[in-house]
Amino acid sequence: MVALATQFDGDILEGPIHLDVQFLMPRPKRLMRKKDPHHEVWHTTRPDADNLIKAVKDACTGVLWKDDSQVCELVVRKKHHAKNGHPAAIVKVTCLSD
Repeated sequence: MVALATQFDGDILEGPIHLDVQFLMPRPKRLMRKKDPHHEVWHTTRPDADNLIKAVKDACTGVLWKDDSQVCELVVRKKHHAKNGHPAAIVKVTCLSD
């Protein structure tokens, strides 16, 4: 949450919100072989995407928005990071107009 607070210096958002999150999960050794793709690959094991998104929404509540019920549109992707990448959560928040 500290990293989130340092990236956002505006007022708490009101109204409907579109949330787009990409989780780049640690890449296991079995996907680091020479023949494996260098790019990101889908992560199909635990943790579940819905559990990951709950953690992000809880962390953003009170920092970006008043309540996570404001999230009206949601896009979630869960992948292993690229061979030269690192784990991350990339969060994009957009206010929706009526």
